[in-house]
Amino acid sequence: MKNSLGYSIIVLFLMFFPGALLAEERILNFHSDILVNSDGSLLITETIHVLARGNNIRRGIYRRIPVVYDSKGVFIVRTPLSLKSVTRNGEPEPFRSYRSDNFRIEIGTDELIPVGEHIYSITYHTERQIGLYSDYDELYWNVTGNGWGFRIDRASAHITFPDTVSADTLGYQFYTGASGSTDQHVTYHQGTNSLYVETTQPLLRNQGLTFAVSWPKGHIQEPTQWEKVYWFVYDNISIVMLSVILFTMLVYYFVLQSIVCPYAKPGIISPQYKPPVGYSASAIRYIINKSIDNKIFVAALSSIAVKGFLTIKPRGDTFILQRTDKEDEGDLAGNEKVVLGTLFSSNKKSIELDRRNRESVLSAINANRKYLVSHYKDGFFVSNRKWFVIGWFFSIFMLFVSIYVSESYVIFSSLVMCLICYFLIGLFAHIFHKGSSYFFHFLKYIVPFLSALDGGFNDLNFNVLFIILLILLIFSVNTFFGYRLKTPTKKGRELLDYVEGMKLFLTVPDLHAWAFSQGRTINLPHKTPEVFDSLFPYALALNLEKQCLSQFSSMFADININTRSKHFNHMWRNRRVFCSSNFSSKMTENVRKSSYIPAPRSRSSRSSFSSSRSGGSSGGGRGGGGGGGR
Repeated sequence: MKNSLGYSIIVLFLMFFPGALLAEERILNFHSDILVNSDGSLLITETIHVLARGNNIRRGIYRRIPVVYDSKGVFIVRTPLSLKSVTRNGEPEPFRSYRSDNFRIEIGTDELIPVGEHIYSITYHTERQIGLYSDYDELYWNVTGNGWGFRIDRASAHITFPDTVSADTLGYQFYTGASGSTDQHVTYHQGTNSLYVETTQPLLRNQGLTFAVSWPKGHIQEPTQWEKVYWFVYDNISIVMLSVILFTMLVYYFVLQSIVCPYAKPGIISPQYKPPVGYSASAIRYIINKSIDNKIFVAALSSIAVKGFLTIKPRGDTFILQRTDKEDEGDLAGNEKVVLGTLFSSNKKSIELDRRNRESVLSAINANRKYLVSHYKDGFFVSNRKWFVIGWFFSIFMLFVSIYVSESYVIFSSLVMCLICYFLIGLFAHIFHKGSSYFFHFLKYIVPFLSALDGGFNDLNFNVLFIILLILLIFSVNTFFGYRLKTPTKKGRELLDYVEGMKLFLTVPDLHAWAFSQGRTINLPHKTPEVFDSLFPYALALNLEKQCLSQFSSMFADININTRSKHFNHMWRNRRVFCSSNFSSKMTENVRKSSYIPAPRSRSSRSSFSSSRSGGSSGGGRGGGGGGGR
């Protein structure tokens, strides 16, 4: 009884709504006539018979045909495609076409088309679709494309070959279904120099018909070597232009260096065992590094200590700076006077390097910075900034020219991506330089952002990655040479050469042997505590404190322990502290902690970003794409 009632409902539904089962928009028939010419080009006419119900197919349809394919590794192949005609129901139909990695044809106007059946015909000519291998030629072609959002009731293709190709020399395979499928639901038959294939069951959404047909060599004209070169440049114009820009920038900067950097190369270097007159250890580090860091302050403290104004005492994980009774500050450099006066401005006799004294330590660091910048910022190096700006301007200008010439969004999107990455790297380095707490505070916000961008990297292929690499190299060349163009003046060159002489004295174990190998003679001082005291702050400023201690190790071993005990004063206390293997790193870390300003706290928040000669499958080969209604 229940079954009879159900059948009655179905019958009544079909009586009153006879078109309900046929209401689905779909492609009734997709047929492709493919003419293979002897020059390797194809003339293709696609006849697409659709059923429009005013849902997706309202004003017409669009067809998308790939024209860019991956080749070997980072290179691609661009296939020329030109439209010959577009009709609907046998009459010319307006259309618009766009080309990027796909050739997109939007057929129809803004006016609605009648509901019902419509037959669209698209004729186009395309080249370089045939695979020219060493012992055979092959056309591996996706007839319908696997990107249609409609069911295709029937799909077929008729392939006509040059008259010289006979049917019995053909090898072929056919595939149906979704991309990657090897199903072969087709029927086919051969003509004299042709092949016809037709599906035996409907193709569902995102399914298609693909064939691979091969034939012996000698029937398709081979390109010349010059044509191969031309096509390679045409295909990979983005990579070629970016490579030219990179090479041009390298030549520009190398030639520029020889013109605007006359004092870039060092002069004759001789061992120097005396500090440079008029330059403190902190000043030397600032001039060479062109920046201020915590070790500059440590060098100042060490220099003040060896001159007898300060005793440095370790206490657990920190240090205590104790002022001595020495009053005559004539031996101190200008910045050292500022540091000493600021640290002990409130008549303190000692100060511990910890957070409780952050205000005093930070004031001394800032006073030291201001003094160094005001006295040593200019006169030692020439920035040549205008040439650097010209290099960047030329690079960016040529990148936009390459975008225009290649007519591809890839360079533009890669350029935007590289600019974002470049900005983030710079911000990353700046935040990390400010301290680990700032760094982790920064990561709390940037990690969700990078997670959101992760989806944009999923579709990158080797070609796009290589383009990104070239753009990053162009940026890196500009950045690297922007730094190298900061060349020393004559005054700066003389100071740098003197500092190199100090490095030579501190690092070469046997200077007499070195001088003999250079054909020179040198007079060296005895390695006394006084020489050590004068050089150690400079060694620390130059990151050579361990080498300095190694050079003077014999001096400390030769000094009689009783004599050292008899005359044990603040100088020997400081030397003993300096001889600690981790003095420099520990002292620098203490300065950082004692002057550290914590990052501001913020409320936590949640973020979420959330058989042919070659094998094949459906969706493979050339052609393909898809389409839909509009």
